[in-house]
Amino acid sequence: MRSISDLMDDAIREKSERESAKREQNAWHVSSLMSCLSGVYHQRMGNKPEFNARQLRIFEVGHQTEELMIKYLGDKVVETQIDVKFPQFDLVGHADAVIDDGEYCRLVECKSQNSKSFWWMMKEGTDAKPEHVVQTALYYKYIEKHRPDLFKRLDPEKPACVVYFSKDDLCIKEVPLFRERLDEAAEVGRQRVLLLNAAWNTKVPPEPAPSIIEERGKHKLNWLARFCSVHHLCTNNPNWLVEAELEVTKLNADAKKSVQIEKPKRSKKKGTPNSDGEGTGKTTEEK
Repeated sequence: MRSISDLMDDAIREKSERESAKREQNAWHVSSLMSCLSGVYHQRMGNKPEFNARQLRIFEVGHQTEELMIKYLGDKVVETQIDVKFPQFDLVGHADAVIDDGEYCRLVECKSQNSKSFWWMMKEGTDAKPEHVVQTALYYKYIEKHRPDLFKRLDPEKPACVVYFSKDDLCIKEVPLFRERLDEAAEVGRQRVLLLNAAWNTKVPPEPAPSIIEERGKHKLNWLARFCSVHHLCTNNPNWLVEAELEVTKLNADAKKSVQIEKPKRSKKKGTPNSDGEGTGKTTEEK
């Protein structure tokens, strides 16, 4: 008898494969522009990422979270899954939704994360992640140029936002995005896709992201490498992850040793004076 887990995983994998077959292959995708560009290049070359059952479940929960938001917003949803195409850049994507709050409309990008990540973001006062801002900004630019019917209804000051959902406890954080920030982020995305197209035309992949980075005085795995499914191709090393984890441990241990300062020796205290004002030769501890 097969387990419920296996049956669910089969269904989720079949759904993922159907969606992957519909996904345009001969193009860059807006959602990938802030990933490791070498990995993005290799994936377009045909090196498709491989995901295990748990990863596919995580992706599916993310999709369900977005659908839940759309469901409960009801008639406030103006449009969902907006096709985005920049043919001059071979760039495509799908914007999550445009929502009407009764006064203005907003372009909404929905992201889900676990509660640990969510509450760390809240505690640190962390803003929207750069990759999510760039993604939303490019969707905004598409609407600005190609969907005047939607653009004229957007809030003139804060036309877009990123909404984070904590999957574990269903808490929500909304990060509004001002026009100036969207313009700056869109330019970042444009420069990234220009690098990809230059690499595609010359058939020379971009440099891969480093496996290890230093942050706040400590070495750690680079998330760009850690979450790239083809980093082993970029580094030509199938064991890169194990080796990088060992190297991180070594680097942090060496750094800890190098900053250790030898404690100064405790100086001897002078003896306390006797009734004649002369030292007794004994310290206060000995008395």
